[in-house]
Amino acid sequence: MAGLSRRQRVRRAALWSACGGLAFWLPLVLIDAVFGWRADLIPSNLASLAGLGILAGTTRLRRITPSWGWILTGIYVLGPAAMLLGGSLTQVPGQHSYPGEARVLVLISLIPPMTLWLALLNGMIFSVLPVTVVLAVMSGRQHRVAV
Repeated sequence: MAGLSRRQRVRRAALWSACGGLAFWLPLVLIDAVFGWRADLIPSNLASLAGLGILAGTTRLRRITPSWGWILTGIYVLGPAAMLLGGSLTQVPGQHSYPGEARVLVLISLIPPMTLWLALLNGMIFSVLPVTVVLAVMSGRQHRVAV
């Protein structure tokens, strides 16, 4: 990273954030879309962990050094939107919306602990917490080695 320009570093951070967020949350959205309200907690949590495992395995096979801190950032940034999207796909009867609801949900999603709160509410906390700890440790080790 020492020889990269600022623009390249920003692009790399955005790429790893998007990859990490999508690898972790896309399986949940797909499970919610397919199974709706019948989706179970265990497969949802395992699918998200598997998505992240596939990302890690792919980077290892291709000998690419991932930026674990930015992957974790992507999980937290995309988390509220993915969980709200997954919840909207479950088609639970009795959901009512009001004018401007989407705007309010986007603004609320920008609050950093919202990922943990929504994960607690929909059961994804069982994969979000361990991933947070593991990726934080891996990011710390990665920075220690680089310095």
